[in-house]
Amino acid sequence: MSLACGGNVTVSAGGSGGGTSTGGATSSTTSSTAPDDFTSCTGPGQCTLALPGCCPSCQVPELGSFTAINAAKVDAYSKFVCPEPTPCPACDPPPNPNLFAYCKEGTCVAADIRQEPLSACADNGDCRLRNTAECCEVCFGDSNNLIAMRSDATSTLMGLMCAPDAACSKCLPQYPPTALPYCGEDGHCAVQGP
Repeated sequence: MSLACGGNVTVSAGGSGGGTSTGGATSSTTSSTAPDDFTSCTGPGQCTLALPGCCPSCQVPELGSFTAINAAKVDAYSKFVCPEPTPCPACDPPPNPNLFAYCKEGTCVAADIRQEPLSACADNGDCRLRNTAECCEVCFGDSNNLIAMRSDATSTLMGLMCAPDAACSKCLPQYPPTALPYCGEDGHCAVQGP
């Protein structure tokens, strides 16, 4: 996931700088780049989460806090939605590791693993911990990047997130010792603790 504008997500967009800003989004009559151009993709590993405006929220971000765009268009997208950078609140909200973006039928989409089949469960034994919903799991995790997902869905997640040439570390991931995965009442895996 990329993060921008002092927040937990960085994204850019395309377009020329001649637009008008309305509620944090920019509309342009002079740009030849349509907003849909930022979301097109052809396969895994091409999408990232982006802010829909200049400044992030000071709250823990949720799915509606971001839009999904093609990672190669981050700079252009940023200029499109924030042609004139503006001062942002002095805050540093924690990231939400459950959020990710992937390519679905030629379009980048934003997702929350807690709402996806990747975390569906019937009992606690169906769930496992993972450090981030990104392509490669980091070796050492903490509460800022810990998620819970279905035990047999790792290859499915990596198939959504990893570019064909992705190479991940062969380390054995470590998790906070007090964190446990469990199957929540909503039928999705969740993290207890740490």
